[in-house]
Amino acid sequence: MDKLAIKLNTAPKTTGLRPSNVNTKAGPRTRIVYSKPIKINHGQVFSKYKIVERIARNTVVIISSFYRCKHPDAKDLFDDYISSVIDAQKESVANQKAELVKALKQAEQKGFKFDLQGNPATIDIVISNPHVHQVADLLVNIDENIDMLTKLSVIDLINDDVYQQHEKFALYCIDYIDKSLTVLLQRLNKEFSFKPNKSVSKNNTSDVDFTKIKAFLKELHSDASTAVTG
Repeated sequence: MDKLAIKLNTAPKTTGLRPSNVNTKAGPRTRIVYSKPIKINHGQVFSKYKIVERIARNTVVIISSFYRCKHPDAKDLFDDYISSVIDAQKESVANQKAELVKALKQAEQKGFKFDLQGNPATIDIVISNPHVHQVADLLVNIDENIDMLTKLSVIDLINDDVYQQHEKFALYCIDYIDKSLTVLLQRLNKEFSFKPNKSVSKNNTSDVDFTKIKAFLKELHSDASTAVTG
């Protein structure tokens, strides 16, 4: 077989390796989230799922905004504050539960037996941070309290006025957390010219006094903690 007639240039036309075509804009920014399906038996509790969604959304907005503005310590102070708010509502629901359990035991001692018919609804809550997890657990606790209230009501151990008073008290615990976040967002915007959202960053918040914001969050946490222990 004849040799291939390949003629190579004695001098390369390029001066070396070609420039790399690999370009990067930023490193990966990912996080793991999970969902928690919860069973709800009572419609008035189920109707609160949109408020739980708003609570989740607002906590994420505030936390991520402090991170983007490079103030993780402000995020920690917010965590402390909203945890105290949630803890206060959990304590209120737990105290109510203790009274309802006592009344239900008295009814059972009198011979009453209860059975739950039908199928509960499922709410699949995306747990984006620990606060949302706590609110999801609180919603289940509220549903359990409403369940006990309903049992006491159907056997006329409590009248309609007492039922409505306790029902309103339990359901308002979710509303209170939601309103606390809404008021916080409003005050951050009005008093400190800081509006948490996806567009805020360190570059466009240089005129925001985060030192004052942190002092404000500390004060809120102190007040909320007093409400829990007081």
